[in-house]
Amino acid sequence: MMSLKSFLFFAVVLSLSGLASAANLPAETGATASAQGSAPVGPDNTAPALYELGIGLGAAYFPHYPGSDQNKLYVMPFPFAIVRGRIVQSDRRGMRARLFTGKSFDISMSGAGAFPVKASENRARAGMKDLGWIGQGGPKIRLALGEFDDGGLLRLGFSVRVVVASPEIFVIDHRGTVFEPEIVYTRPNTFTERTDLYASLRTSFATRGLMSYYYHVPEAEATPTRRAYDAEPGLLESVATLGLSLRSPNNKHRWFISADLETVEGARNIESPLVKSRWNGSVGLAWIWSFYESEEKATVQYE
Repeated sequence: MMSLKSFLFFAVVLSLSGLASAANLPAETGATASAQGSAPVGPDNTAPALYELGIGLGAAYFPHYPGSDQNKLYVMPFPFAIVRGRIVQSDRRGMRARLFTGKSFDISMSGAGAFPVKASENRARAGMKDLGWIGQGGPKIRLALGEFDDGGLLRLGFSVRVVVASPEIFVIDHRGTVFEPEIVYTRPNTFTERTDLYASLRTSFATRGLMSYYYHVPEAEATPTRRAYDAEPGLLESVATLGLSLRSPNNKHRWFISADLETVEGARNIESPLVKSRWNGSVGLAWIWSFYESEEKATVQYE
């Protein structure tokens, strides 16, 4: 159980992070400072503001859950903030706490989320319990694999996140843990000096808690066309992402587009009757208007 204030904060954070996750908005771009924390240099050769405030509008079309053959469209406005602190950092990827930064790696706290799915809107889950909000949080380590002359950066990341779900209002259930290795390539100034490229390949492994949430079919909810199934831990899905971001000349406006190719091929619960498609895709679009910047400048640039 949790307070109304905590629940509303939880719901808002998951709404924003879920849309960002579905759209896979690229990371903050621009020239990067060294790991020792030298002053950053933005696109206009000046340090960016310590924090920015803005609003945005996003749209994302993505599967109900990994392995679903049905997608859903979300369109929503959202508040937007960037914080470029030495420890606390917040942007369109959500809020993070950078715990340690080395010359070729860093350790931070990060999160992810997913929107709820009503069983009445999904053919495979008809008559079953609804899927509620899902939130994830935990440490992430990123290792630099290579930096190229054109500014491109190749990194390897490992995330371990605790998963919670909210099947009904004011109720939070622990749903196990997710381990997610990924390889990420970013390249600033692709095509134009204000267009940045983002590409990644990641795999997700989940414990029984999350797997059961998605794929378990109890005897009471089995039908002649949906047999009972006991979900197992293991590989959840693999996702390839390609995205582009575009900045206006004054950096007040930003546009993003990204696409995912998702598969449950080789996944542990591919035989679940709730898995209806082994391949699926999603696409996200977003526009952000930054209407306020602090006079104080950031002293550390992050990626």
